[in-house]
Amino acid sequence: MNKIKNFIFFITLVSLVYSCKTVTYIQPKRTDRIIKTAKGFQGTKYKRGGVDKNGMDCSGLVYASFLENGIKMPRTSLAQSNLGQEIPIKKIAAGDLLFFKTLNSNHINHVGIVVSNNQKNINFIHAAFEGVITSSIQEPYWNKAFISAKRIINAKNPNSNQPITHKVKAGDTLYEISRTYHTSVQNIKELNHLKSDKITIGMILKVL
Repeated sequence: MNKIKNFIFFITLVSLVYSCKTVTYIQPKRTDRIIKTAKGFQGTKYKRGGVDKNGMDCSGLVYASFLENGIKMPRTSLAQSNLGQEIPIKKIAAGDLLFFKTLNSNHINHVGIVVSNNQKNINFIHAAFEGVITSSIQEPYWNKAFISAKRIINAKNPNSNQPITHKVKAGDTLYEISRTYHTSVQNIKELNHLKSDKITIGMILKVL
């Protein structure tokens, strides 16, 4: 009888030891994965139109970092600025996009990805002329050039695959919209069940 009890005790003890070694893997939020991907490009040289470690520009960094994590973005900072939910500066969080007008431009021409916000300092990673670096929005140059912040990832469901949409403005055509988002007119028509090329101001079109 004692032998049976000792055997049961031994089996129980072994089970406890092995259960302690079990590691539960928690998948990082998509925003965390995007930031990690972007940081992997740190030090990459600047190259207009580039989207990889051979060289990239600001929107190329955003494009590559999001694409690696299942989100296809437009290829220009101006087009990227048309996406997502605008966020007040006090509520900016890691993973949000910051948009700027630099070099006296009359339209948005630069973008970065927020990597941290401790309420006193908002840091973002971006591809500047000196390469992919991390800067602070508190720096005078970037503070003056800052225009807006946008949230692309749904805060309530950061792992969801949200469609990329475009709000039709005066003068927009399907052809121009398709070129902006590097897709095809046919793809936009299929996504939105359009039977013709006719669109109206204010329509929300799925583009990717």
